[in-house]
Amino acid sequence: MGEVQPRSPNYQVSFSLEDADLTELVRVIGQLTGRRFIFGGKVKNIKASVYSPQKVTVAEAYQAFLSILETNGLTVIPHGRFLKIVETGGVASQQTPVIRPNQTAPVEDRFITRLHRLRNVGADEMSTVLTKFKSKEGDISVHGPSNLLIITDTGSNIRRMMSIVDEIDVGGAGDQIWMHPLHYAAASEVAARVNDLFEIKAGAAGAARPRGACSRRGGGFERRRIPRSQGGGRRPHQLGHHRFDGARVPPHSRAYQAHRRSPVCRGRGARPAAPARRRARARQDAE
Repeated sequence: MGEVQPRSPNYQVSFSLEDADLTELVRVIGQLTGRRFIFGGKVKNIKASVYSPQKVTVAEAYQAFLSILETNGLTVIPHGRFLKIVETGGVASQQTPVIRPNQTAPVEDRFITRLHRLRNVGADEMSTVLTKFKSKEGDISVHGPSNLLIITDTGSNIRRMMSIVDEIDVGGAGDQIWMHPLHYAAASEVAARVNDLFEIKAGAAGAARPRGACSRRGGGFERRRIPRSQGGGRRPHQLGHHRFDGARVPPHSRAYQAHRRSPVCRGRGARPAAPARRRARARQDAE
């Protein structure tokens, strides 16, 4: 029997079989790909049919071969220069290829072992989640000291589980840092405004009073000195921070102005200084 030259992975071939047994299926794939296979008499025999009205590449034919094996409870594992066909039962104890954290799992229906080190989630917790998504013959082991997952499953299913891991193994939204350059405002002023917004949000979430009600405790104004770099003078400026919904709201904000005009406020808390007094204080500061 002459030697058959394998085809390149992109070479297109006709790939249709009807009730082919394992021996016939292995022979066809071996001739197309040049791969060598071993399987013993204890491996169960199968019958498979493949119908493809159009030509497929040699790589696609091999993927179909692996899918046929996986559907019938079989897989291939490396054995020297050969691929050994074994049953998937107990495949976790076989010498499956090991894919390390910096490598990508192949999208194939053959069993491999993937190592993945978690950063933000405990390995035990992640193992509990992934157990629901592994295949029947798959296996997930945990190495606690290094927070490492050891997953044995088909390459295609491992890719699916890794996409789930990538979505879960992230830091909390509150721990993320966003940086944005400012062009027309001082960073300290913007930071104060942002902090006020978060205080309003937190106060609204935990307030026991009706929305928009004034606070009897801590209402009115507070006095603090403004640095000269921020427009302050020699005397402390009187800044009004009205309290409602459990949060401090600056008097120049729209929320404060709307609230002071609303009937729920009822004048609780000190009102801003009269316009004349504000102008007088401004003249004193200018001096």
